[in-house]
Amino acid sequence: MIDLLTSGLAVVFAPKMFILIIFAVFLGTLFGALPGVSATMAVTLGIPFTYKMDAVNAIAFLVAIYCASITGGGMTAILFKIPGVPSSAPTTYDGYPMAQRGEAGKALGMQLLCSAIGGIFAAICMLLLSPQLTQAALSFGPSELFAISFMGLSILTSLETDNICRTLISGLIGLMLACVGLDPLLGVPRLTFGTRLLTSGIEMIPVMIGFFAVTEVLKQTNKPSKLQAVGDSKNEQMTAKMPTLKEVLSVKWIIARCSVLGTVIGILPGAGATIASFLCYSTEQKLSKTPEKFGTGCLEGIAAPETGNNAATGGAWCRCSPWEFQEVMQPQS
Repeated sequence: MIDLLTSGLAVVFAPKMFILIIFAVFLGTLFGALPGVSATMAVTLGIPFTYKMDAVNAIAFLVAIYCASITGGGMTAILFKIPGVPSSAPTTYDGYPMAQRGEAGKALGMQLLCSAIGGIFAAICMLLLSPQLTQAALSFGPSELFAISFMGLSILTSLETDNICRTLISGLIGLMLACVGLDPLLGVPRLTFGTRLLTSGIEMIPVMIGFFAVTEVLKQTNKPSKLQAVGDSKNEQMTAKMPTLKEVLSVKWIIARCSVLGTVIGILPGAGATIASFLCYSTEQKLSKTPEKFGTGCLEGIAAPETGNNAATGGAWCRCSPWEFQEVMQPQS
């Protein structure tokens, strides 16, 4: 393990590779902040840059793009109520109301801090527990995968407790949209209405943009609003404002719980950052002494999903076989 850590640090802090990683972080944040470009698409767009790299450098470059894109998706979720990636959707519930109150900088600062803590915690877990966690993930079968899917759907019951009927109807509509396309087992077209355009199914990103972006554009057209700057000066530009120590301590247990929960969800096959984000948000809403604050613009509603979805990135890499990863890390003769 120490040898792998030493080899990894040597690769990352090599001058040429360190510059490439900085470029990858910038590229991933940019792609993540663009609505319609998911983390998977960001990694796909970064693959051509790795053609001249060896395996270890390519892995470091693509991991940096993937993790940065998850973080970048929360920026547009806070500022425009348009999640850049699906896992940033819960961030809009409290991030955008804070932006409307002129606290966008504080919301962005909390989002960046929690994303960093969640990612670092997941990376440490990946380093220490990857062999054991990989064995647990590989032991999952059809029944366990069904249980994970059922767990993801059960989150709907806690998202809108005031109108559970509307929430269940929305979930059924989502399941119906997911059934469009070819059956994965039989290859039979379902709900395509005789057109080839629907045989590939309906992607989640266009649906997310339609639900969040289009509705917000129509609202702004009807009643335009302008976000206020963080400071008191009218000429001051809006920038990220790191939370105070008191604010960080107020959400310390939320960050700790969501880091663990997000890492575990990321390890599970079939789950990912999106399920981790929604699950962390709903869990903290249930555990909070003041659940009525969630959805009105509170730091707890930003810390929970942003910690969870970034922790899930490290958990997802734990599913890689440690023996295969060790072979990649071995220096070539």
